[in-house]
Amino acid sequence: MNLDTLLTVLNITVIGLALPLGAWRSWRKLDDRLTQQDAKLARIEYALFNDGRGMEQQLKEIYRNQQTVMTDIAVLKAIKG
Repeated sequence: MNLDTLLTVLNITVIGLALPLGAWRSWRKLDDRLTQQDAKLARIEYALFNDGRGMEQQLKEIYRNQQTVMTDIAVLKAIKG
């Protein structure tokens, strides 16, 4: 085995190890950034929905709709009866 062949084998081995390792490191950095973004979005959604009393407003709307339906049913019963 001469020196050129040995250097070629070493280059292929180093490149063969470096590319997957570099890709893995890049993916981990991207994954960490996405995890941070997900955490930020979760906090924003929580603030909008809970601190903005989103659930309370939805329940109030459902109650108003239910009361309207009950009133309509009572009127229809009174008309028929």
